[in-house]
Amino acid sequence: MPRVLFVSYAYPPVGGVGVQRVLKWTKFLPEFGWDCSVLTVANPSVPTLDESLAEQIPASTTVVRARTLEPGYAAKQTAAATDASPLAKLKGAIKRPLVATAKKLLQPDAQILWHRDAKRVGQALLEETPHDVIVATAPPFSTLLLGRWLANASGLPLAVDYRDEWDLSNRHWENKRPGRLAHAVQARMQNAALKAATHVLSTSPGTARELARRSRQAGVERPSTFIYNGYDPDDFPPLPDAPREDFGHGTERFRLTFAGTLWTLNSIAPFAAGIEQLDRAAADRLELVLVGRRLDDEEAHLDRIAAAGVAVSRVGFVPHARAVELMRRSDALLQQTIASEGTERVISAKTFEYLASGRPILFVGSDGDQADLVRRMPHSYVANANDPQSIAEAVAALVAAGRVDSLDPPPELHRREGARQLSELLSSLVADATPSAAGLAAGSSR
Repeated sequence: MPRVLFVSYAYPPVGGVGVQRVLKWTKFLPEFGWDCSVLTVANPSVPTLDESLAEQIPASTTVVRARTLEPGYAAKQTAAATDASPLAKLKGAIKRPLVATAKKLLQPDAQILWHRDAKRVGQALLEETPHDVIVATAPPFSTLLLGRWLANASGLPLAVDYRDEWDLSNRHWENKRPGRLAHAVQARMQNAALKAATHVLSTSPGTARELARRSRQAGVERPSTFIYNGYDPDDFPPLPDAPREDFGHGTERFRLTFAGTLWTLNSIAPFAAGIEQLDRAAADRLELVLVGRRLDDEEAHLDRIAAAGVAVSRVGFVPHARAVELMRRSDALLQQTIASEGTERVISAKTFEYLASGRPILFVGSDGDQADLVRRMPHSYVANANDPQSIAEAVAALVAAGRVDSLDPPPELHRREGARQLSELLSSLVADATPSAAGLAAGSSR
């Protein structure tokens, strides 16, 4: 069978929703006639690990791992942390210039320190095993540059896959927001990745259109399409009979759950503003459960929600299967994105698991691609992130309606369907490869 090489920093045991896209592709692509290889990191510098996800990697998938020279994630956090003690202030005064210098040098991100070994390991794999096409997925966005290097070295066609938009992420990611020089450097890097690509892939219709525009800005016309992230029914087996978890607030309140990372782009601040407009009687009937990692800045917004009478349960990061169970045992699910330029194109990968959970969804954000998906689920609501009163009205309606029976998710959003679409795209890229490129690929791969 033809074989695809995925270049992905995010792959088990890395935790979080970002690993699911390539993991599920490697699971379902063999059904459509494709063998898979994955080049990933051996010692990931990431905030969360989920060893249970490794159980889903098919035995037929070839996984090669290269070491990164990055410091561990704890060291990164220590370097970015602030503390009011005199000793901490002294240490901060010493480390801040070093951290600032490192950020300026490590473009477009710290994962560029993975490239030296990844190039060696990736090239060795391509020389040992015949491959037909490369898919490089980002973030981290330096992965697109690694995919470009491997494609140039092998002559294989390259698809660059944007799980998030490069420019939009830079505006909102924690510890990012590059200065003018870094912005110019990264613009050149992104142009180089787009020029090297045979195809540009993304996760939403709006982002596909934006990347087509961005390709033209780089001076090339590149086909730009999207494949939704989707959901895997295997992640949603029948729920065993069990009492609902009591997080210290009883089990009778209407339980609204958010699962995922709370950070700048999907801050819970707009929801907090809406809760402050909510009738106290409705607030006293509501429990908000937070499942996942949170930036420190988000805690103050959660305190505002609790002060308004809502019971706030802060669960933290849990393995993926446990997160899915908590979603399915909830009365409704919360998703939010701040209302800012470009956010109407963003579809959180978690949204598809929300749909598969069979629970109503409250989406707080901008009208756009994600809002359109949420409207497919009955008993769900879309509220404007800039309109606290609309948020309060949506919450009140959910609480008043109470728990509804399990809802059926749209079947066309199955991960298998996404793999089928990808298989067709990969086949077309291979068929369209020029004879000279195909010959070079055959020579370097064999």
